[in-house]
Amino acid sequence: MTRSTNQQADAGCCGLSLGMAKPLSILDSSTPITSRYAVGCGCEMKTTASWRGSSDAARINQPKAKHQGKDFTLPTGDPWTPIEKDSGKPLTLDGSGFHYRRIVNLLDSQKFIPAPLQTVFDADTKGPMQMVFAAVVRGQGETQGYHERRIAIPERLRPAFMRNASTGDSDMARVARDRVDAVSKIASTALRPALFALYQAAAENIDFKDPKAKAKAETFLNQFESAVDEDFFDHLFDEVSEPTGSAAANEYRRRWIEECLWPRARNELAAAEVGSPFSGVRCYRARGAAKAKLDGAIVKAFPDLLKRKPAA
Repeated sequence: MTRSTNQQADAGCCGLSLGMAKPLSILDSSTPITSRYAVGCGCEMKTTASWRGSSDAARINQPKAKHQGKDFTLPTGDPWTPIEKDSGKPLTLDGSGFHYRRIVNLLDSQKFIPAPLQTVFDADTKGPMQMVFAAVVRGQGETQGYHERRIAIPERLRPAFMRNASTGDSDMARVARDRVDAVSKIASTALRPALFALYQAAAENIDFKDPKAKAKAETFLNQFESAVDEDFFDHLFDEVSEPTGSAAANEYRRRWIEECLWPRARNELAAAEVGSPFSGVRCYRARGAAKAKLDGAIVKAFPDLLKRKPAA
């Protein structure tokens, strides 16, 4: 079992740590609070596999190679850093941090070569596990913050994290991609048109280039994404725990779309109605048209999964 702790970040540096870990409550208390990155292995955190020390320790500058007069960034060899499969570059992070879409990509062996510390081995200690994502992001002349996210791994899914990346696409990666596509489909084909219909008073021809409506809609689309992010992996792990394509797996997917995504999209539309610029009959007409557009688009997008509309 590899363990990772990130207790202090140097704002002047960039770094990323990704690995499997024991929950914080059972980490070895002897880990120095001054360490920026400490990654250990074994039952107790006494055998250090990799170490990034305090600001007094030596730093690793990312190597570069010249090709046709241009600099190409090369991997540093850190065991906690995933590598982009197409470009061969180490993962770089922006100020948006570790949202669920990025993590789905990191778990996809078709897009990233996993960091060695992402792998769980037979000899690793059994018990609670979590994925640890941590990085300090440096922007142009500024630090864009320290980002950390921890995702608990159910015991029943340990085998999914023991597979060798070279074996190809995993069931988890495929299911995760399908779920991301489902969110995108609801956002782009249902919620977005519904918001525009609301702000344009149910116009017969919606103008998706309207800058005012676009700016307003973006707020609620982002809130929808944030709501999905809160429990995306809980629902993903439920489905992946069942055989791919089985009735139980399909039921988990249906319930997630019907009982989570759909109501959340409706909630954002309802929140947008509060700021609707119309009143009286125009207001009711715009709201009715927006709700009909939202519900109709979702049913059309998932005809094999959905049988009914959620309660109003």
